[in-house]
Amino acid sequence: DISIFEAGASDIEQQVLSKFADFGLGSNHTQHPELSYQPILQDQYGAVMPKMHPLASANSLKWRQLNDYKMLHLSIDNGIRYELEALKKQEIIQFPSSAPSIEASNPNGLAALIEQNIGLAILPALVTHSHIFTQLKFVPLLSPVKFRSLFIVKRKDYTLAPAALNLSLIHISE
Repeated sequence: DISIFEAGASDIEQQVLSKFADFGLGSNHTQHPELSYQPILQDQYGAVMPKMHPLASANSLKWRQLNDYKMLHLSIDNGIRYELEALKKQEIIQFPSSAPSIEASNPNGLAALIEQNIGLAILPALVTHSHIFTQLKFVPLLSPVKFRSLFIVKRKDYTLAPAALNLSLIHISE
């Protein structure tokens, strides 16, 4: 049997560590020593906004162009937010509203808030390919270009069940 669950990066790691899940697809959230992280893809960060927003006609934006706009964020337990905060601490990127007034626990919640013109969000491109984002515009962020990395997360000391191994190999080959 194969079961699929959606969870934040921290929960994915905990579910794999506890053997509740054979493997997970997520970020390298903690670099836990008992887990292996096999990279499977990268996607570029961009600003997500309503299609009628003044910045929506741009082909790309610089991070600093977002400074005058209210930003919405994912909660810190989400791997995307975790990566953005790490880049900010390293002074690789700057983004406004370091103390957000509105957070959502998942990208779908952010999409609903953005659609209501409450603010903009920084998300990886792949996230915005969901039907929830069809009324929104993704504009890639440059200077610097930054990518989110996704990994197959599994225990170093655990052999995957045949069904899980086949499923993970499908993701690696695509």
